[in-house]
Amino acid sequence: ATMELLAQRAALDADVGDLMDALPPLARVLRYGSVRRAAVDADVGDLMDALPPLARVLRYGSVRRSDTEAVAAVVDGLVARVNIGLPVAASSLDDQAAAELVRRISGVHGALAVLDRPDLRKSWEEALGSLVDRAGLHGLVAGRATRLLLDGGTLPADGAATRLAAALSVGEDRARAAAWIEGFLSGSGMVLLHDEALLRLLDGWLQDVPDEGFTDLLPLLRRTFATFEASERRQIGDRLRRMGPDRATAPAAGAGEDGRFDAGRAAPVLATVARLLGLEEGSGG
Repeated sequence: ATMELLAQRAALDADVGDLMDALPPLARVLRYGSVRRAAVDADVGDLMDALPPLARVLRYGSVRRSDTEAVAAVVDGLVARVNIGLPVAASSLDDQAAAELVRRISGVHGALAVLDRPDLRKSWEEALGSLVDRAGLHGLVAGRATRLLLDGGTLPADGAATRLAAALSVGEDRARAAAWIEGFLSGSGMVLLHDEALLRLLDGWLQDVPDEGFTDLLPLLRRTFATFEASERRQIGDRLRRMGPDRATAPAAGAGEDGRFDAGRAAPVLATVARLLGLEEGSGG
């Protein structure tokens, strides 16, 4: 409750007064608290919500010149607890809970960008990286985490393309694929303009969706593309027209730039195929 009140007061840039005395013990609890407790903490979402206002206090200061060293200690502890608790927070999510977690993930990511602390950013991106290939993860969360890692340079473009190909592969649930696309693309379509391989993959998948399935997916896809700037939508349409009727023809998933088989890029796709065929790892089949 103290942390929540502090975050609210910090967001208003008000005088936190005697609340600053609570920062040192709070920092100790966050820093040295049980790892097990952090991993099962039901309030990970609250911790994530507290980070953006505190990050702004650290980055820009406050009118009352709060004790920024104490705030920094709290932020360090918050990030550590969030990183540990994120996998549990991302488990067994329905659509509404997934959307809420994506909002919080974006907030933490933006807060750490404001702080410009490479150590905190690295640990956060490692936490996100542990999510993107996790089986059973809601598509919205998986897509958003992948996009944030791609934009930050942690994940190379071919890595994003491989994960998109796996999400859109035959046998994957189309609703999950649409959610993955929404998480990956929502807010900006520039990635499709800068990476033709991603555009071809998405376009090919859309062309292969049966008419009845496309009708079900259309509201989700329209919601995603509605977040693009009008100029982005126009440029994407122009790019597709220039690519011609065979635009969905792209190098096979797992192929390198020279067309040769690349085992590293193919691994996620092969894992999906193995699951579809009922083969278990190490079965020798």
